[in-house]
Amino acid sequence: MRTTAPIGGRILAAAAAVTLAAGLTACSTSGGTAAAPAPSGSAQAAPGELSVAWIPYPPYSSPEADASGRPTGLATDMGEAMAKNLGVKLKFVRTSFASLIPGVQAGRFGIAMTGTTDTPARSATVDIVDWINDGEALVYLRGNPHQVSRGNLCGKTIAAVAGTTFANVELPGESKKCTDAGKQKVEVLTFPSLNDAVAALHSGRTMAFIEGAIPALARAKDSHGDLEAGEPYNPQPIGILVQKGTPMVERVRAALQKLVDSGEYRKIMEQHGVAQYSIQCITVNLQKSSCKAGA
Repeated sequence: MRTTAPIGGRILAAAAAVTLAAGLTACSTSGGTAAAPAPSGSAQAAPGELSVAWIPYPPYSSPEADASGRPTGLATDMGEAMAKNLGVKLKFVRTSFASLIPGVQAGRFGIAMTGTTDTPARSATVDIVDWINDGEALVYLRGNPHQVSRGNLCGKTIAAVAGTTFANVELPGESKKCTDAGKQKVEVLTFPSLNDAVAALHSGRTMAFIEGAIPALARAKDSHGDLEAGEPYNPQPIGILVQKGTPMVERVRAALQKLVDSGEYRKIMEQHGVAQYSIQCITVNLQKSSCKAGA
């Protein structure tokens, strides 16, 4: 694995300045379109700044930002520690899930850092720096009245956010297993956001919804007993989105690896109660490689 030399201020300014202010439109995979929420500030980054796209997705990012536009959460803390190694300050810009990849592709954001799964389809359009192993989990009402589980989805109605791997890959795959076995298919409902999925669960439109294991466990914990999360399964790398083929991807990878090597990465993961999802080697686009100290 390659290492990088220290980055000069002129290079940092040029790298950060690739972000452009622009409006974004979210496109759902269910065929409809929805306007993206108004960004909390311009995506334009000043010299020495790196714009970071984020979405409300606890515990990666809080539901709301503070007065300065900064969300709290795991991704924010890890991102700011990484930024110190890059020698830049982060400028947080709120957007929608569907706008993350198009925004990074177009240079509207320097990076996007949230709970985005690294998949071959996504890494064909943006580079993805893998920094944590999250899994999947089903979330249902207290007591699991419909007896939903990973092995009992046939004939169930399950929700997911449009555009996610859960909606596009996982649930259709489970549905095919059901029909191949002569059972009823999984009825998949997609929504623009997890808040919509939660509302659908409470109203009885869906029996459960699926999301990342870390957010699922946090959501259940914060529901005051209204929701429960099933056992996590299928761990997969979660990554930072970076514009394809730019020098920034290696700088981000090296800055994160430095956090791992110094032990600061582990401390941040422990502070957020997710140390079991840690990784030791920061790679790009699902790359399989051993790490070298001092990256």
